[in-house]
Amino acid sequence: MNGHDASAAQISTAASVVVSATSTSIASSITTNATTSTTVAFAAAAVAAVATPPHAASEKEREINNKKAAKSREEKAKERERKREEQMWRRHQMELQLKQRGIAVSPCGRWIKHNIKCGEGAYKRVYRGYDREQGRPIAWCELKFHVGKDKPAEREQVRKEVEMMIKCEHPNIVRYYDLLDCYFELDENGEKGEKVKATVIVTEFMSEGTLREKMKTFYNERTREAVVDFNVFQSWMQQILEGLRHMHHK
Repeated sequence: MNGHDASAAQISTAASVVVSATSTSIASSITTNATTSTTVAFAAAAVAAVATPPHAASEKEREINNKKAAKSREEKAKERERKREEQMWRRHQMELQLKQRGIAVSPCGRWIKHNIKCGEGAYKRVYRGYDREQGRPIAWCELKFHVGKDKPAEREQVRKEVEMMIKCEHPNIVRYYDLLDCYFELDENGEKGEKVKATVIVTEFMSEGTLREKMKTFYNERTREAVVDFNVFQSWMQQILEGLRHMHHK
């Protein structure tokens, strides 16, 4: 073996030793890291076990269950309230339908009387009614005295006044539509029943109330009186005077 071959053999042997040592070091490092990771995992599990004891976990679950139960009870309560309101609304609608059902009709069949009393004065009772031809609400005004066969003069006077009012068409005058000497009661099926002798004036339905009721909106609690703004008062007076002027020209 010459000198060159001897040197090559020594280099190869040295390289093998280095590779072997490196492999051993890497394997040792991997084993150490694995051992360290396992130790860390066990330590973390132990810490978690100490930090969250079994009774704490059960309390948390119980709290979650209690919240779910409370939410369920709240939803059920809301559902019961919704059903109760729905039943009340249906009952109200049924009562309203019964009231709005026609309880009387004029001989001509055009005017319908509803079981809704709007007001009562010294001389008449006013009910809400319906105009079948025009499809609009009307006021069914029943006089408290019967203009009948025993009072022809009074009957004629009322008729003249109503006929005069029927001719008055003005935005500041309540419209008069008809004068009835009688009407027919209606049964549950809307069929004509008993004939009732009465004096009924059919007029425009005024839904905003009376002037006295309007005055209440200007009532002052401190002074205990109604204080109407001058512009509002002027507007009211102007409308009243325009209506009177129209009637006088008739």
